Amino acid sequence: MEVAAPAQPARTVQEILPPYMVLRAVFLMGERRSAVLDVEGESSELLVEPGTRFGGGLGRVLSISEKKVVVSWAGRRMELRMEE
Repeated sequence: MEVAAPAQPARTVQEILPPYMVLRAVFLMGERRSAVLDVEGESSELLVEPGTRFGGGLGRVLSISEKKVVVSWAGRRMELRMEE
């Protein structure tokens, strides 16, 4: 005789959408790298460096290069490129 397991409540996974972000400027000074980002709901002209956290800790700057900034948002990797 089989006994049915009790029904588990349905779980919903809500994806936390990233804010709209625009890369405005990149500064490379020797080994130091920084950038200016506009981050929806946070700040325009936010000065960031690798390791900077934003968005209540959900966002983090991973790297900065001449043409792009790589960020992580809720574990998802995204590239922000300079608009031409």
